Amino acid sequence: MQSLDLNATFKILKNMEGSLQHGEFVFNRTPGIACIISETGDFLRGNDHLASLLECNRELIITRSFCELLEEKDWGIFEKSFKKLTRFPEINFITSLKGRTKKDLPVKFSWTISFLKRFEDRNMNTYLIIGADVTDMFHYQVLLEKQVKERTKELEVALEDLKNMQGHMVSNARMASLGEMAGNVAHEINNPLNIINLSLRSVTKNLKKEGVEIEKVDKQIDKISNMVKRMGEIIQSLKGFSRDSSNDPMQAYSIEDIIDGSLLVIQEKIEDDGIKLIVEYNNTKELKLFCNKTALNQVIVNLLTNAYDYTKPIEGEKVITIDVKDTEETVDFSITDSGPGIDEENRLKIWEPFFTTKELGAGTGLGLSMSKGIVEKQHRGTLELAPGAPTTFIIKIPKNLEDTGSGGAPEEFFES
Repeated sequence: MQSLDLNATFKILKNMEGSLQHGEFVFNRTPGIACIISETGDFLRGNDHLASLLECNRELIITRSFCELLEEKDWGIFEKSFKKLTRFPEINFITSLKGRTKKDLPVKFSWTISFLKRFEDRNMNTYLIIGADVTDMFHYQVLLEKQVKERTKELEVALEDLKNMQGHMVSNARMASLGEMAGNVAHEINNPLNIINLSLRSVTKNLKKEGVEIEKVDKQIDKISNMVKRMGEIIQSLKGFSRDSSNDPMQAYSIEDIIDGSLLVIQEKIEDDGIKLIVEYNNTKELKLFCNKTALNQVIVNLLTNAYDYTKPIEGEKVITIDVKDTEETVDFSITDSGPGIDEENRLKIWEPFFTTKELGAGTGLGLSMSKGIVEKQHRGTLELAPGAPTTFIIKIPKNLEDTGSGGAPEEFFES
């Protein structure tokens, strides 16, 4: 930057003398650097700290410019900050001091620049600059930022490890669920197999007779065909449960299809243990609901499995009821059992991952938390535990899912 000639500098200082003489004491004793510059960046006045930094007498400060203090790479920072003074009363910026280091680190100064006074006869503005050494604070901040980045990277690695661990848990929970469902399927398939066996005996007996009764044979063959079809549906349902269905497209299903798909793998088991299973459709059988049927089946089976586990040991009448209601905005599935109920202290805990009141090895404690995720995140609905007794879980699925385009769910756990 071009220096002012000495006569012009002297004239400006004389004009400023009246306003500066009262502040001279403060100006000279300002901690750090205090100086006045012209709009060209030349020094008009500076304190002892500035003279020491420039390694010259105070009288010679006016022959120097502000940019001499800065590394060349920081000139642009100063010029950009200077231009901003047309919009702001003061500007702060940080630069390195040219050729200065502290503990092998570049010395950093924080600068505050503000408009001071205009001299009309010289068509010149003057500016006040205050500078403070922030080297220690600056490098400490840099160190902190480095540590934060390193810590963030560590946390990202830890998060990835947790995701991988969660994946293993998902897999383990699914395998545990499939193990239990395999037991359910054994109950469900056992009856059809017995019917097929008896029907085959009847057909064989009829065929050995001299006068074959075709109508009876056809009847038994139809029965065998129906049982084979039922077994195929059960196996297909189990295959659906065994895979991740979270990305399956949503479609419209009748309420009867949804309930039947859930009962396929557990109804026989429930009824074989003397538990009465009641389904109250309330005129909703043919009602269409837009949903991920496989995921919703998993939720219902999980709730029915829990109801079975807690109802089976009790004395007296054992009942599990599925009650479906068509409300203005949702279709509600309520599952109620005649079991002992849920203790007040556990009513919130049951939604926590890994919490279970079942015996060791009898449950993963993940079923309800993930069922809640399937209902709430994928179907934009709610899964709630009704207050009081008997134990009633209520699934509410919005009827406008087709309009909202909801879809995509977390990994499903369907056994607790």
